[in-house]
Amino acid sequence: QIEGGIMLPPREGYRYYDMDFWLAPRVLPLRPMWPGFLINTLFYAAVLWLLIPGPFMLRRLIRRRRGRCVKCGYDLRGALPGAGCPECGWERDVATARAGASVQSRDQ
Repeated sequence: QIEGGIMLPPREGYRYYDMDFWLAPRVLPLRPMWPGFLINTLFYAAVLWLLIPGPFMLRRLIRRRRGRCVKCGYDLRGALPGAGCPECGWERDVATARAGASVQSRDQ
């Protein structure tokens, strides 16, 4: 007896006893299998996150660590702490300015 699904007829030209390892009938599920559904959702969401916003976030992180503007990549090492980017007008906060200054002092 099948619960939570509809039994499908065998494929055309095949009978269940013709297939060695396919002895069970084909079933179309009508309810989600929650563990598999959850695992697939998380896996494909992670893959999409890596493919779509991941490279942009990585680029911003690298620019911030090198003391550059996160929007346009302009070198901000000589700018005043808390000052924005003179090239594109991006406003940088004090925490970002301190992080860039600490990276710059370690590089020298």
